[in-house]
Amino acid sequence: MLRTMPSKLPPSLPFARRLSLAIDHWPEEAEQGHREQLRDAPPGRRGLLAQLAGMPTASMLADMTSGRTPGHRYREKLAEVLLIDLAWLEGDDTRCPDWLLSPLEAWERFAERLGAAWKIRSGSAAAQGHEESGIARLSTAADEDRIARILGYPLGHRDLGYLASLRYAHVADETLLAFAGALGLPPPSHPNQLCQGRQMALVVEDRIERTVAVVKRRYARFLLPPRLFKAARLGLAGLKAQRVHQGRSQQIIDDCMEVLWRQELLLLGRDRAPMSQACQRETGRQAWTPLSRIRARYPEDEDIEGAFQSTGG
Repeated sequence: MLRTMPSKLPPSLPFARRLSLAIDHWPEEAEQGHREQLRDAPPGRRGLLAQLAGMPTASMLADMTSGRTPGHRYREKLAEVLLIDLAWLEGDDTRCPDWLLSPLEAWERFAERLGAAWKIRSGSAAAQGHEESGIARLSTAADEDRIARILGYPLGHRDLGYLASLRYAHVADETLLAFAGALGLPPPSHPNQLCQGRQMALVVEDRIERTVAVVKRRYARFLLPPRLFKAARLGLAGLKAQRVHQGRSQQIIDDCMEVLWRQELLLLGRDRAPMSQACQRETGRQAWTPLSRIRARYPEDEDIEGAFQSTGG
């Protein structure tokens, strides 16, 4: 999630300067939309904003942008009309508008917000947490069906699988905007910037996927092929029986067996599969142990050749 200060502006920018920048970046489409709704819209952008914010005169807005008056009573309405966050207008740079970010940064933030909103709507936010809101996951038929009903799309639509798996960069722009609106997110102030950022994200994602594929092919060579995997399991089973007979702990054997099973599933592309009955039987465990917990039991700097002999029972 984006937590860094935007690089386009220095920190601690005064309110008057922020307001002036927001006025300069007010989308022309938004301005034109308000003019079409008001019969007596005054000429000029600032005159229109002053009227929309409920100011008695346009000079009040000029006083605010020059710093002569804080104009607290008009800030919330101005932020609403200008399509920016009031918190940013009043100094919170973590809530900056899209136009202060690069297109890719703006897209990443939009995608993360979209993922978080969908997880809340689908009921999976409590189980998975918001920190992983933008991380792709496996698509399910149930999620695709729910999204299809939300958008009024037929089952089998090309965008449904990408939406359900949070791979938003592959989704058409019009579908993304419709989905965001259905989830209660405000429309983006600069959709063209998001479109540009999405195209950049596609390029980045493609490069990452190609790099990961190369890395997987390289480390897969070091994983045990099926016959050696079976031989290792048989050897560990015999060693475990010996330790049972000696009254010693079997934890080191079970840990090794579990890691071997994980590697085999990884080699087969099923590393997230539930623990099989064979693995449960051989390790005596009902579920996978967090790898961080297993690794913490065995120091990285331990002598490799003497590590097994030095492990007590």
